[in-house]
Amino acid sequence: MNSVEIDHIDPRKGKLVCGLHVLSNLRVQPNDKNNRKNNYFVPYRIDVFPAPAHDGDMCEFLVNGEWLVCEFLGETWKTESKKIGGGSEDGGKTCGRTHYENKTGWFNPEVRERARRNSMRRVTAVKDGRHVQFPSIKEASAFLQVSRRTIQNCLAGTPTRIEVYYSEDG
Repeated sequence: MNSVEIDHIDPRKGKLVCGLHVLSNLRVQPNDKNNRKNNYFVPYRIDVFPAPAHDGDMCEFLVNGEWLVCEFLGETWKTESKKIGGGSEDGGKTCGRTHYENKTGWFNPEVRERARRNSMRRVTAVKDGRHVQFPSIKEASAFLQVSRRTIQNCLAGTPTRIEVYYSEDG
């Protein structure tokens, strides 16, 4: 029988991130799978898709400098993560300070500005010719009576039977 352990989705001691030890960043994984992940990380953005939590979750990852929709822990993710590298040499002690000094991650003014702009985006759903604005995908999915995944796919450009788009808070 394969033993299991707690895995940090965003590694606690990564080269690019220091994931928190909180419930939303934890999952139970078989030992061998967790060991293969080995603190690897590929930057992702929470725009159309939610943060990846399970093998195969679709998300936008930064691959070769471009945002690409692919599977969490899939082949594209694995290839890119190996380019970036695994755990940090100092056990993650300098992670936050390094981001601050290098103006990377949340300390990058462009990242903060993009987050501010994204917080003002609303989802507009079209039903019976009416354009109705919602604060989130969750409310739009209830209105259209479709899954959140269907709306995420539509916003990502996948053809669907619904019409949904992002709009600025007006």
